[in-house]
Amino acid sequence: MLLFVTWTLGEDGEARPRIEAQLGAEERELLTRLAARDESALQALLAAHEGRIYQLALKITGSPEDAEEVTQDTFLRLLDSLAQFEGRASLGTWLYKLGLNMALMRRRKLGRRREQAWEDPLLAFDETGHHLHPVGRWQGTVLDIESEQVRREVREAIAELPEDYHTVLVLADLEGRSRQEIADMLELTIPAVKSRLHRARLMLRARLARDFED
Repeated sequence: MLLFVTWTLGEDGEARPRIEAQLGAEERELLTRLAARDESALQALLAAHEGRIYQLALKITGSPEDAEEVTQDTFLRLLDSLAQFEGRASLGTWLYKLGLNMALMRRRKLGRRREQAWEDPLLAFDETGHHLHPVGRWQGTVLDIESEQVRREVREAIAELPEDYHTVLVLADLEGRSRQEIADMLELTIPAVKSRLHRARLMLRARLARDFED
């Protein structure tokens, strides 16, 4: 796969780089085989990407059963959508975005969003991210916590975030995606991604401070 850099103007008038891909011979051959319903081509694609799509779907839906169905549906949708693939990104990137969309649709369809009535987090914090009012303290960090009960509470807190914030937090902090990648996948500006991620982290911080206070 060959990568090309093009420059586009953002809403603020500043030029920003955008990376586009041109498929190599190997990926073009794989697409041809997939279009012909070549089972070995599908198996190769599954071996390369199934685990990543499943983990993404699990983080979005919070359910192993739903994640399995999303993974299966993603690859089936891929076969039905090959004509829409324009080759502007790698096949893996396109498949990942398709899996993300399928997971979000599954989450909405089953009504399993346990979203709570979150207040605007910027009302509770100052511009540096510190609480405006005293809150209880809790020990450790999310990444260092070993208790399964605590990990479950953290997962539940993330699941309860409003969808826009939940999705950005999952992609950035759990999947390790760059701001540019998230902006491309969600069709947002980079400033919008940064704003949502900042608010999501503040919401989660307030919730964890409340739940884990001594």
